[in-house]
Amino acid sequence: MGMMFDQPQRLKNFWWRVAGGVTLVLAIVLYRQEGGSWLVFTLLLLFPDLGALGYLISVRAGVRGYNLLHNYPLPLVLFGAGMGAGNPPIVALAAI
Repeated sequence: MGMMFDQPQRLKNFWWRVAGGVTLVLAIVLYRQEGGSWLVFTLLLLFPDLGALGYLISVRAGVRGYNLLHNYPLPLVLFGAGMGAGNPPIVALAAI
């Protein structure tokens, strides 16, 4: 009976991973198109994981920090601002 309930969750996890992979590929394509530095890309790729440092303070701070930096709205706002200002470095930064 447990396997019956496990399958939908596995399928959901699969599609979340596919969506994450597609997002990563699109971000890399956008970053390349905007002419960003690959050294900067490499250094900033793991930047959102710095939010996990909040766990050194408390679980609540860790969860909030991690979730704050692991989202799509913040980069989308940055992307819109960069496009609106005609600023390719900001658009490239948003892609990371």
